Amino acid sequence: MYATYSFEDDKLRLYPAFRLDTETYARVKRLGFRYAPTQELFFAVWTTAREDLLIELCGAIETDGTTLAERAAAKQARMAGYADHAAQRAQDHAARSNAIAERFWGGQPILLDHYSAKRALADQERMWSAMGRAVAESDRAEYWRERAHYALAHAARHDAAPVIYRRIEKLEKDARQYERALGQVTDPEAPAARRYLRGLEHNHLRLVYERELYAAVGGIVADKLPIEKGGAVKFLDTWYEVVRVNPKSVTITGWLGVRGFEYRLPIEEVAQAVSREQWQTVQAKLAGDHETL
Repeated sequence: MYATYSFEDDKLRLYPAFRLDTETYARVKRLGFRYAPTQELFFAVWTTAREDLLIELCGAIETDGTTLAERAAAKQARMAGYADHAAQRAQDHAARSNAIAERFWGGQPILLDHYSAKRALADQERMWSAMGRAVAESDRAEYWRERAHYALAHAARHDAAPVIYRRIEKLEKDARQYERALGQVTDPEAPAARRYLRGLEHNHLRLVYERELYAAVGGIVADKLPIEKGGAVKFLDTWYEVVRVNPKSVTITGWLGVRGFEYRLPIEEVAQAVSREQWQTVQAKLAGDHETL
């Protein structure tokens, strides 16, 4: 068996070449690894303990050669297949229900005292049962179609600048926590100190990766356009006037169309921005058009 690590999702993956023995399986599960039966692997977010276990089992951990987009495409294909199979089963059940229903199309009511009543009632029960299964399979097909759609959407969102910005923020926060924890350990050779140091080193590598990815996608709007008090920002296809600007957020007014109603918007969610001068020009033009009307 072999193990891999992916910088894209910060996950370790264990690919067993055979069924794990009871003791090894218990150790893997105890450390929080989950099993993906379709891919035949165990996976979990990186920790020092999980990394140590995989090195013990496999000798080394390779860099994962499969990208998040490729895994999402494979997942989308699997789920689309599940949807197609469920849709086919729905058609089969519906056809079976319609075939049974043919005997009732003439409109002849069931004669409860007649010798045919028992068979007719049984056919009616089978008809409704088959139709119920057809509806259930149709719902299942729709569920898998939605899952297939979101598999690709999630992968695309993973590389969006605002999402990367938030991941970098979290990694920077984690780095500060590691540094504080290291500062509180008096013995640099203590197991806790070594664990914190490994976590800090791993965190640094993650930051390098995410910052390079962030630069590659061009960053957020706030990195390229000025956001200032008295200007305006675009959020969810609507423009709002800015009343305050903080390092990590923008306070806007007119939220939900209510004059004077303020809302603090995370700065990475700004879709577009204009300066104070540009916004005043737009407002003056709108006021002039209103007077003309």
